[in-house]
Amino acid sequence: MNVQTKRIQPYSSSDGNYVALTDFIIENAHHLYSDFKPTFQWSERNTERVQSDRDVTRFTFGGPDEGMNIVHKVGYEPEAQSHAEDEVSVTCFGFPEGMRLELQAVRHNSAPRYIEIHTGGPEDAVKIVLDRFSSRFTMDFNIEDTQLRDLIGTARAAIRVHAWRAAEYNAYEILKHVPDHPDAMMFLGIAKAALGYDAEGEGLLLASLTLNPKNHDAYYNLGLLTMKQGRYTFACDAFKHGLKSEPTNHALLFQLGQSLETIGNLEESLESFRKAMQYSPGPYQAWSNANMDFAREVKEAIARVQDAIENNKKLD
Repeated sequence: MNVQTKRIQPYSSSDGNYVALTDFIIENAHHLYSDFKPTFQWSERNTERVQSDRDVTRFTFGGPDEGMNIVHKVGYEPEAQSHAEDEVSVTCFGFPEGMRLELQAVRHNSAPRYIEIHTGGPEDAVKIVLDRFSSRFTMDFNIEDTQLRDLIGTARAAIRVHAWRAAEYNAYEILKHVPDHPDAMMFLGIAKAALGYDAEGEGLLLASLTLNPKNHDAYYNLGLLTMKQGRYTFACDAFKHGLKSEPTNHALLFQLGQSLETIGNLEESLESFRKAMQYSPGPYQAWSNANMDFAREVKEAIARVQDAIENNKKLD
């Protein structure tokens, strides 16, 4: 096994930002261990004062057998009680013996914050993870844009790991700086819908699309929201609009197929499912965040719709 550590400094981030680290692990842990597929579930948080000047918060992402332990340590100035030190660590559990993946983001007083990765596994796999770590977290800094860029990155990562409150907070912060930011409106709409505020979520997604009519991600999430409400014809229209900008987007094609199947348009549904399979990425790309085996799902959908079409022909 090859064991490596790498640090990037400076690393620009807000204090306590665990979502970017969690998101990176979800996207890259499979390079080390292909069976690592934690459930999208957050545990309750437990915070304790371990010293007179230090608080530690612990929680987990995933299930009991595999996932991530997340620890956030906050240090204070003894007299002023100001926030002096901040450390976030995200560590995988459920790996085979000898494999390791841990990320830490640390700020000590006025020293520049850094992010560090500790990883172990097969040499080729470790190299891939380290290269992706460098690509993800090494940036050219523009002082004027740094805060906004960090907020956007954190909001996007929070959406991907279903940390809805974090996504909501960061989207609001973006909109304070740029009130008509289309991506921030989309992030906020997704978070609001996930938190149960469907009408507000739909309004924000539509507002985002008014500002950026070619945003296929907003159309995708608008379609998912209206599917959940049973508005399948509207959902079909949303997915079709998204496909005008991204005609080979397998996620849009798959959800369009499901909507069309539900309203009884089986021939068009079958065509959409087949295209989804044709244009699907590798198994660890876009569908990893949904805990979904895309190949299995779409094959089952194709078989199901084909059977329905054949049964209808027999009845005719």
